[in-house]
Amino acid sequence: MKLSLPALLDAGRRTFAAWLPRPSTAPAARRGFLLAGIGLAAVLSCQPPPVFAQGWNAERWVGTWGAGPGGPPLPANTQTFTDQTVRLIVHTSIKGTRVRIRLSNEMGSTPLRIGGAHIALRAGGADIQPGSDRALTFSGFPGITIPPGAPVLSDPVDLNVPALSDLAISLYLPGTQGATTIHGTASQTNYVSLPGGDFTGATTFPTQRTILSWPFLTEVDVTGSGAAIVTLGDSITDGTAARPTPTTAGPTGWRGACRSCATRLSGSTPPSAWSTVASAATACCRTRRKARWPDAASRSASTATCWPRPACAT
Repeated sequence: MKLSLPALLDAGRRTFAAWLPRPSTAPAARRGFLLAGIGLAAVLSCQPPPVFAQGWNAERWVGTWGAGPGGPPLPANTQTFTDQTVRLIVHTSIKGTRVRIRLSNEMGSTPLRIGGAHIALRAGGADIQPGSDRALTFSGFPGITIPPGAPVLSDPVDLNVPALSDLAISLYLPGTQGATTIHGTASQTNYVSLPGGDFTGATTFPTQRTILSWPFLTEVDVTGSGAAIVTLGDSITDGTAARPTPTTAGPTGWRGACRSCATRLSGSTPPSAWSTVASAATACCRTRRKARWPDAASRSASTATCWPRPACAT
């Protein structure tokens, strides 16, 4: 039964008036107001706590694709983008109905500004499937400035992500941005737009040039079951000398082996508990001693073990 505020005030006044002594010097109106306030506080304190909606961080997330953050490159080799959009192609391991991405400025020394981000199913080349485009947000905002040394997760969106399929993640980079956090050995053709605008939602992408790297993008997660096998290592594990792939045929080398392993596990009978196979290797990575990038021992704590549902790192 719901009680109105006047009824609660009256109930509190009458209840506490019978319990507390009445000072003869206090005016009746002041005494009644005081007692009503005490009564209201007592009644409200006995109400059940409010029930809030379950947060997205309570969902079960599994990494479906990943690449170890590398960098910073030498100044002469640093890619720059000036008011351009990059469209990055990744190949999933498992399916899911909700998806989020992880961006990284972990190797950067200046803030990284993301003006917009979209995710969609790839149609072919740099183009996406009509109707599959989803705008991504960060704490509800369409863009974000990532401080130096930090990663960030996007808010999740609803999207039916098929297993063993290609996704297109588009990032708008306003101003002039240097790719100081980058995975340089992608063995995957990615696309950079013409200057002058945000093309993150474009079905047909206005390509200016192609690149064989993944700047800023380090992870794609989906809601699902199973666990992940994450590989650590140097350029051999990362797929150096693999054949670049502009299609879904897949790269050669170890990254191609990761994809083949994910394909075999997804079709195993009974289904394997190892759902995702992803490479977190980085060229020039060493086990203990730092070369150009942090060593594997320090990276493993922040790369493989920070993956959603990691079950094995090789």
